[in-house]
Amino acid sequence: MASKRFSWEPFSKKVLKALAKDDTRYFGAGITGPLEFLQQNACPPSEPWVGVRRDVLCDAWLPTYRGTEDIVDRLIDAGIGPTSRRPASRAGCVDWIRRARSSRTLTRTLRDALLHFGDEGSSNTGLNDEWVPSFAALRPVEQEVDSRTPHPYQQAGWERLNAELGASDVSGRFRGLLVMPTGSGKTFTAARWLIEAVINRGGRVLWLAHRHELLAQAAAEFHRLAVRANVEKLRVRIVSGVFCAATQIDPADHIVVASIHSLARRTDVFDDFVGPDTFVVIDEAHHAPAKTYRDLVKRLDGRKRSALLGLTATPTRTAESERSVLTTLFEKVVFKVEVGPLIEQGFLARPIPVTVGTGLDAEANVSRDDLTHIARFNDLTEEWKKRLASWEARNSIIVQHYVDNEAKYGRTIVFALNVAHAALLADLFRARGVRADYVASHSPDGHARPQRIGIEEFRRGEVDVLINVQMLTEGVDVPNAKTVFLTRPTMSEILMRQMVGRGMRGPKSNGTDICYLVSFEDHWDRFTQWADPWALLPDLFVELPPPLPPAPKKGTVTDLVDVLPWALLQEFARAVRRPGSGTIDVFEAVPCGWFLIDMDGDEDTSGQRHLFVYEHQMTCWDALGLALIDTHEDWYNVFFSDCDVPRPPEGDVLAFVTYLCECGEAPPFVPFAQRSASDPCAVAARIYKQDLRHSETETLVTAVHAAERLARAVYPELLMYKDAVYDALDELKNPGRARRVKSIPVFAPLPNNPLSPGPHHDLQALFSQMLTGAEPILGFRPSDEVELRWTKRMIKNKFGEAMIDDREIVLNKLLDSSDVSADTLVFLLWHELLHIHLRAGHTQEFRRLERMWPGVLDADRELDNLSRSFDITYW
Repeated sequence: MASKRFSWEPFSKKVLKALAKDDTRYFGAGITGPLEFLQQNACPPSEPWVGVRRDVLCDAWLPTYRGTEDIVDRLIDAGIGPTSRRPASRAGCVDWIRRARSSRTLTRTLRDALLHFGDEGSSNTGLNDEWVPSFAALRPVEQEVDSRTPHPYQQAGWERLNAELGASDVSGRFRGLLVMPTGSGKTFTAARWLIEAVINRGGRVLWLAHRHELLAQAAAEFHRLAVRANVEKLRVRIVSGVFCAATQIDPADHIVVASIHSLARRTDVFDDFVGPDTFVVIDEAHHAPAKTYRDLVKRLDGRKRSALLGLTATPTRTAESERSVLTTLFEKVVFKVEVGPLIEQGFLARPIPVTVGTGLDAEANVSRDDLTHIARFNDLTEEWKKRLASWEARNSIIVQHYVDNEAKYGRTIVFALNVAHAALLADLFRARGVRADYVASHSPDGHARPQRIGIEEFRRGEVDVLINVQMLTEGVDVPNAKTVFLTRPTMSEILMRQMVGRGMRGPKSNGTDICYLVSFEDHWDRFTQWADPWALLPDLFVELPPPLPPAPKKGTVTDLVDVLPWALLQEFARAVRRPGSGTIDVFEAVPCGWFLIDMDGDEDTSGQRHLFVYEHQMTCWDALGLALIDTHEDWYNVFFSDCDVPRPPEGDVLAFVTYLCECGEAPPFVPFAQRSASDPCAVAARIYKQDLRHSETETLVTAVHAAERLARAVYPELLMYKDAVYDALDELKNPGRARRVKSIPVFAPLPNNPLSPGPHHDLQALFSQMLTGAEPILGFRPSDEVELRWTKRMIKNKFGEAMIDDREIVLNKLLDSSDVSADTLVFLLWHELLHIHLRAGHTQEFRRLERMWPGVLDADRELDNLSRSFDITYW
């Protein structure tokens, strides 16, 4: 690729001087300066010329070039470099390139980057980005006319914003949220209004976001709308770790699009720029409860005049406790557009989610680096992506699913894991007779690849399947896409919205009536949250099938439904409904709170993360938070092996430990305050304590269901809620029917423990003794293929438990004492074996056989005394 438009002018004087002096011809050339020399002797630079100047590029250019990380990604894809994992920092990437072995691919990649940077018609912002300069002074009279026609709902939004702005002229205070769903043009709506209502009135705009791509997307929108500005030059600046520094903000700038972390570190710059005429905007405002945002917003309070606008598609996705913070920050919703009406009116396509299981064990061969990376960044390492991309059966499923549904899916955009995956899928599609191509910044061998060709062919209908690696997530218009294939797992809400948004244009936006969103989902054991990508977009689907019966349909009480971790609830429901689990109510699947993970200072993380917690897990989390975690490698088993179901996903424990290591303390715990008010057991206890009559009970239950959103979320019908309350009331009146209790590990020593510490008993010998005693009762000798173990720690609430499907018996470590008789432990093993033998709970047959054990009364007496002493329930 030898661009005729290449010039050395975009490069800094430092880079030009270093490169010129490294060329021996420079000193005898008689040319006035480095720029003139390089323009005459290395324009464009050749591969041999670049190859001998790698160290100079590493010293002078790559440390400030924002495409350095892209260079490393390309070389890793090509199998070149000292390691197969990209360093986290740009300085680390520079060192990585310096240490890479010399090869033609390395030289060609560096040359491509130079050509890209020096292309006068291109960007200097990296190999994978659309052109968005860090700073631009745009002449509106010279800009292209913005031909986009606003939709009626956007015009309605402007009217509401204008009315609120007029009121703020009197009050001196503007606070509000603009709520618009994915694909509805939220950024365009806000940016055009800000130019016409703020910039054209002599004001300024500070636009805050937490990810680089959001900054570039917003700045690009202001560039496209510059023609509407009534100023001689519209100054637009981007501030972040890879654009301008905060200290480069100039008082003459009209629009500053800034990383929240850049200004959080320089509050003096924030205070200097934000005056009474400055409009502050927070993009993805549902992240605003984070401390970095709150601290900056507090600096607006107390001023005579201040303006704050939040933009979001998902205000209801914010956790319940954080909504009060969101309300405090923005005070009101100025304008809101619902997904349903936009779909019905044809502005958005109706999304139809499709899930295709691949059967792939996504956690196979996971390394310690993989685990550390996913805990820190909530994303997969490049090595992890390569393993998924290379699985032949998985790729065959992807292609076969399209072939089987080609007539229905039509033109399809496929989001692949990496460049090699995109190229491989394109070949596989073409081998099946599908017109397919891929777009990427480069080919697998490292050559630069023209992107626009494949995109234009797709628009013209010459290509039916267009595969890409995040090239179409934003800024590219492909309105004729009917289907989106998501073949790359992600936990990034922003990336999911960008990918899904490629197919969401409705017929009134030159799109389609419906859009198929096809997610190829792998099997996850420890990171179960990765198994439900649609949970990242709760606002997008007007109706979703309830994942846990009885659960509310989407749209009933979306704010509470969004808070609940439905994927975890499903796993819980499967676990607790196993045979022998006792009476279970669906409300037990509602967590008591969550840990709020907010990795402050990392611009590229996906924002806040919630680790949901159940009450029976709290002692485990508390112990982990106080532990010297560097002394343990397997934190999950050390602290949660004795935890009852549901246990937390292993990924949550890793995220907790990572936060603990980096912040020096456990993440804040947010209790789910609404839980106790809605809990059928709590309502039943209130009825029982007050001895309410039937009519009073009916009135109370009806009132609670009407008042508590959580009650309606879990029990959409009043009759369901009444049944749960009456079941709980029946258990209070009849203790023998009590529900299954949760075991709780005890990490602190028991006060005044009268039992001698163990170990003392031989569990296997006791089990053999029990089998001998069971033979005359059952008429045969039961199988000895049962796993036996003591808990790691003492347990409250249970003497023991039988894992029926796993054929495992676990006894409380407390009982491994010389003060507990062997005969009682043999009976307890008989009790648990009956659960496995009958595959049932405490049925009538179970109780009949249990009572046939010799010495049952003595064992019951000893266990009952222990129960009173140690708060252990025998059931």
